[in-house]
Amino acid sequence: MNRPFPEVAATAAVLRQQRHAERPTAAQRTAESVRPLLTELITHRTNAKLRELRVSRERGAVWFHEVWHAIRSSGEEIHSCFETAVRSNIIVAVRDEDLRADMEEYAWRDVRGTIPPLVVPSIEAPSSSSWEMEIPLADETRVWDAYGGIPALARKQMTAALATCVEALVRDGHLGYVLYRDGERAAYSYVLRQVRVPGVSTSERVDCIADDPSAPTGRRKTYARTRRWEGEVVRVAEEHVHHLRGVHEGPLQAFRGAVPRRVEVLRSILPEWFTPALRVMHGIIIQEEVYERDEGTMRILSERIVHMWKDSPAVQCGDLVLTGWSSDDLAGEQSRWSDLGKKVLVAAGLIAASLFVPPAFRWIIRAFRGGL
Repeated sequence: MNRPFPEVAATAAVLRQQRHAERPTAAQRTAESVRPLLTELITHRTNAKLRELRVSRERGAVWFHEVWHAIRSSGEEIHSCFETAVRSNIIVAVRDEDLRADMEEYAWRDVRGTIPPLVVPSIEAPSSSSWEMEIPLADETRVWDAYGGIPALARKQMTAALATCVEALVRDGHLGYVLYRDGERAAYSYVLRQVRVPGVSTSERVDCIADDPSAPTGRRKTYARTRRWEGEVVRVAEEHVHHLRGVHEGPLQAFRGAVPRRVEVLRSILPEWFTPALRVMHGIIIQEEVYERDEGTMRILSERIVHMWKDSPAVQCGDLVLTGWSSDDLAGEQSRWSDLGKKVLVAAGLIAASLFVPPAFRWIIRAFRGGL
């Protein structure tokens, strides 16, 4: 339901320029908000890795290189979670399932090349006399003070490296951020990438005949099907900015509302140790800004402001917004599932008709002939 929103007098073009100018500062602010969560994730994940290692040995000793490897791999896993969030926001607007999978992979290869890599910090190893240290299983905090505090320094540097990646993800428009939060009022942005194929996909069968002694005729015929599409593939980046009222937050694990398929896939792929750091900000949209940009030409395709009243959750890590959606996304998916359900029902009806209608007609004919 659309309603006027008199507080906003700026045009969409002016707002877009304002968002673009604010993004570098917003990226820095977002990275700072995520730092405590990154430190907590590195600590939790590293402790878990070392705990498994010590339990398998039935002793509490760990080597310095094992501690450093656990910290480094934990940072790489967190960076991979952010990459997963970026990939989950790629949408391919084609019906063919095989073509959709191919196009998603094609789009992800291009996008992944623009994601900032994690620069692993270099750590100087301690003297050989202190490479191994006995650490009680009941006192994991001693890991970070061991070896002259080098693990704690490594954790700090890994946190800084991940925060730098977060800043670049927001600055370059890969992920969104919280614009402001003031009591029950808030605004956030998120980015979707759509792959649009204007033409029609076609397939072609190619037959191959090869010698095969095991075949009865001594030759075997096989075929391969190639798929192609007509028209130029267009990759569009959509930035959505939702202004909310009646905002409240809660853990992602406790959220029981309906979610789009892409959000459900993201939630199922992210590891269990990462999800406690995620929260859902939930409210009612009263205004939405949408900016579409052709990623090939960087040309602005459309920019609009919509006034409405509808539901709008977002998945966030600190002020970093991994994804967002509205009730329109759910309605679109329900419509697609409804169309699919109708096709299934029609197919089932045709099958049933082919099985049961002929006997019914035979029964009627026999009745008219008095053959009952």
